[in-house]
Amino acid sequence: RSGDTIPPGDSVAGPFTNDVALTNDGLALVQAAVPDGGGFESVPVLADGGALSVVYRVDEPGPNAGETLVTTFRPAMNHAGQVAYPAVYAGNPANAYLFREEADGTRTTLIQHGDAAPGGGAVSIPALAPVMNNAGQVADAFGVDVGLPSQTDVLLRFDGSNTVELARTGDVVGGVSLLGFSSQSINAAGKVAFLSTGETFGTENFFIADDAGVTFLGDNTLPVIGRSDTSGLRTHHLTDTDRIVFTAEEDVPGFEVPRQGLFAMDSSGVEAIAVETEALPDGSGFFAQRGLGSNPSPAVSDNGRVAFVSRVSDTPEGSTSHSALFVYDPQDGLAEAVRTGDPLLGSTITGLFLQGNTLRSTNSPNQSTLNTGLNERGDLAFFFNLADGRTGIANWIAPLAALIGDYNGSGQVEQGDLDLVLQNWGRDTVANGIPAGWTHDLPNRLIDQGELDGVLLNWGDTAVPNLRGAAGVPEPATAYLVLIAALGLGRGRRRTRCAS
Repeated sequence: RSGDTIPPGDSVAGPFTNDVALTNDGLALVQAAVPDGGGFESVPVLADGGALSVVYRVDEPGPNAGETLVTTFRPAMNHAGQVAYPAVYAGNPANAYLFREEADGTRTTLIQHGDAAPGGGAVSIPALAPVMNNAGQVADAFGVDVGLPSQTDVLLRFDGSNTVELARTGDVVGGVSLLGFSSQSINAAGKVAFLSTGETFGTENFFIADDAGVTFLGDNTLPVIGRSDTSGLRTHHLTDTDRIVFTAEEDVPGFEVPRQGLFAMDSSGVEAIAVETEALPDGSGFFAQRGLGSNPSPAVSDNGRVAFVSRVSDTPEGSTSHSALFVYDPQDGLAEAVRTGDPLLGSTITGLFLQGNTLRSTNSPNQSTLNTGLNERGDLAFFFNLADGRTGIANWIAPLAALIGDYNGSGQVEQGDLDLVLQNWGRDTVANGIPAGWTHDLPNRLIDQGELDGVLLNWGDTAVPNLRGAAGVPEPATAYLVLIAALGLGRGRRRTRCAS
């Protein structure tokens, strides 16, 4: 909040932007606004309710003598608290780097201008927006100078001190020559999804690259909105199950503007998550025209959960009445969490913002796919405006159904759940049915070690109810909407950094 301090003692005026990234352990990456002359400097800081820790600041010294930081692009953060970011330094000569910083502040150089690419040529353009998985693997596309009139692009992945070249322009995949890389995303296995233009396919196509090579997954002829000529493909995230979550738009007969949709695709096909002008999950209205496209991109977790903000309307072509925050689960489907007009803190919510897997394209570099307000449990951190002028950041806690090991649905993993497992050990639930009293986290077939692990590894965990319900949104004391910023926080530990 305003009044917090960062090293070497500068006062923070408040959030520079309303985006916030959240790790599984509750660590947030925020752009803080620090007064600088007549304006403000945007400083990325890590916040957990204690002291703010600086990731980097303009004018700080570089790895080599005489270097001074002049510009950076937005950092990527994973759930381990590691941060990857590109940085450009003034000096003699000027230089550019891609860094990865550990949770303890130790910084490692992954690559710098002039380094050799594994497949040949010298890296000539710094990374613009690296993507990083929870194992700390970092990937991005780079330009390389190979002595030709035109520059070659390469897709690189950094595994600690090892650099892997996954693909480069001119590589042939299924008889098609790759013409570039955009909209990258990396999953836990180190596979990287990207868009590329192939001369045979004619337009943008989805590919997945790993150590074994590059695989074609799909293109814009997929009938994802009911017709086959979709456009505007953008990858938002590659999940750990090799599922790409992406957006596409299309000109639809009878409507004045293209409508956009949010989809998930793997080798088995495409699933629509939300499409403009189609009904909301509870039937109370429709996703408004330009409702998805007018908001930041969705947030996608590694296990396939998706959260996004959309404007909603009373009719397919009607005017917008509210904005709402939605949560999608691969098993449970799509549900609404909170919307403008809901009561909060004695006022009314007038604005919602969720930091998502911001679009990554060749002409619009933005941050990593893990830098979002959605964590792996399905919890959200989002920014809100209130009618009385106040703003803040809040947590929305995942609903009861997400609690693993709570087989009897009591809201806590406890003795009753263990009794269900032990009393029905070895039961074939396909042949003999689900045991009486087993209402949540149902077994697939045999009740065995997997179900026992579900209890023992989550013993004592407690679930909380969803924010929205049939009666609307209650106040935070009963809604489990937890304010984590802008309303007064204590001070705690300070993070330090050393370079290597």
